[in-house]
Amino acid sequence: MSIQSNNAQRSVLPLGDLALSDSNVRKVSPRLIESLAASILASGLLQNLVVIPAKEGQAKYEVSAGKRRYLALMHLYAAGDITLDYAVPVLIDTSENATVSSLVENFHKEDMHPIDEYRAFSTMSAEGLSVDEIALTVGVTNQSVIKRLALGDAAPELHEECLQGRMSLEQLKILCQLESHEKQKSIWFNTPEGWHRSPQHLRSQIRGEVAVVTLSHKLVKFVGLDAYKENGGSVSYDLFEPDSESVVSDADLLNTLAVSKLSALADGLGWAWTEIALDRDWQTLQGFRHVHSSKRALTEPETAMVELWENRQSELEDLFQTVEADSDEEAALSAELDELNAVMAAFDGQLHEWGKVKEIGGVYAYVDTDGKAGFSEGLIRKQDAAKLGGSTEENGENGEAVKKDNGIPTSLKEYLASVRASVVQAEIVKNPRIGVVLLCHQLVMNTFFKPWQSQYKYLDVSLAKHTDTLGKHGLEEMASSAYLLALHEKLQGG
Repeated sequence: MSIQSNNAQRSVLPLGDLALSDSNVRKVSPRLIESLAASILASGLLQNLVVIPAKEGQAKYEVSAGKRRYLALMHLYAAGDITLDYAVPVLIDTSENATVSSLVENFHKEDMHPIDEYRAFSTMSAEGLSVDEIALTVGVTNQSVIKRLALGDAAPELHEECLQGRMSLEQLKILCQLESHEKQKSIWFNTPEGWHRSPQHLRSQIRGEVAVVTLSHKLVKFVGLDAYKENGGSVSYDLFEPDSESVVSDADLLNTLAVSKLSALADGLGWAWTEIALDRDWQTLQGFRHVHSSKRALTEPETAMVELWENRQSELEDLFQTVEADSDEEAALSAELDELNAVMAAFDGQLHEWGKVKEIGGVYAYVDTDGKAGFSEGLIRKQDAAKLGGSTEENGENGEAVKKDNGIPTSLKEYLASVRASVVQAEIVKNPRIGVVLLCHQLVMNTFFKPWQSQYKYLDVSLAKHTDTLGKHGLEEMASSAYLLALHEKLQGG
C-alpha cells in the first residue's frame, strides 16, 4: 500500500464533526489531558489533527492522529469553555493511510530534554511573562512553573553537566536552590566524584554541620507545625521535597515548646515528681525501681457500659468488611472506631490505682518515635525505695514483675553463665544458621530498642572468644567444651 500523504488536504472543521478513529495507534489512555486543555484554551490549538472520512455514525470525520489534542478539546467542551462549533485545524487524509499516518506521527516524536524545557521557562520569564501567565499559557500549576524557573535559572555550567550526563536532575534540584551561581558551582566542582556527590551529601554540605530537624521529625509532629509558627518559628522549605526535606529554622524553640507541652501533660498525672526527656533513655529508666498499679474491679453499671462498648466495637469491625475501601462510609466507620477506642483506653486508665505510691513515686515523660507523648509511671528513686515497706517485686525491662536474685553468689552466676556460653557456642558452630538468627536479633534490638546509640553503629559487629574462661571454671571436660577446644586448636594449627 502506498502512502498518499501528498493528497491530504488542510482544512478547518467544527469540533462537532469529529470523533475518534479505531485506527489511532494510541490505545493506552493518554495522560495530562487537563494541562493540555488549559494550554489550548490559553494559546489555541497550535498543531492540526489528522482526520479521515467517517464510515458511519453522526460524525463526518474520525481523528486518526492527535488523540490527546482531541480529548483535550472535548474536555474544554465538557467544562463549557468551548462549543461544538469550535474551529479545529485538520489535515484530511484517506482511510487507507490512517494507521500509517497515526504511527508515523507518534513514532518519531521525541521528548524535549528537561534542560531545554527549563531554559524555555526561564526565557519566557525574561521576556516579561509572570508566573501566572506562564502557567496559563503552558497549562501547568504555578508551583510547577516556580520549580522549572529555579531549575532553568541554575548556573549554565550545571546545565552543561546535566546535558553531558555528569549530573542528575536530583542533584541539580538541590544545587539550584542556592541563589548564588558561584556557590552552586563551588559545591559541585569542589566535591569529589562518587558517593560524595549523592543528593544526601550535597544537602549536608549546604546545610553544614548543624543537625537539622525536618518537618517529619517527631518533635514537629508532637508540638505541631502551626503551634511552632505561632510562637515565632520559621521553616526553610525545600522547593522540590517540601514534606521530607524542609527544615525548621529554630530547633531550640521547637525543643522548648516540646518540653513545655510534655511537662504540662506529665504534671497532670499527679505524681510527686516528673522527669522530662525528649528521647526515651533505657539506661536512665533502669536506674529506677518500677512498681505496679492495682486495677480495681468494675461496678455493675461499669460492666454493662464496657459490654456495650465491646459490642459496638465488634459491630464496627464487621461493618468494615462490607463497605468499599477509601469510601466515605469507611472513613466514618474508622472515625467512630478511633473515638470508641480512645474512650475505652481512657476509661481503662482510670481503673488503675497507685495508692500511696504517688506520694513518693514519679513519672518519666518522653516523646516516642511517632511524635506522641509517652509515660513510664510508678518510678521509685533508690533513696525512696525503703519508704515502700520492703516490697520484693519490681518491673523488668518489658514491665512484667520479676523476682530479685535473692543473693546468688557471683561465682555461681559466673559458673552457670560459662556453662550456658559453652553449650550455645558449640551449637552455633554446628549450625551456623542459629548464629545468623542471633546476630539478626541483636541488630534489630540495637536498631529499634536502643535509641540512645548512634544511628551509624547499627551494623558494628564484634567478636569475643570465651574458650579461656572454660578452664577457669573446670568445664573442659564438658562435651560442648571439648568440641570447642578441639576445633579451636585445629583452626590455630591450620
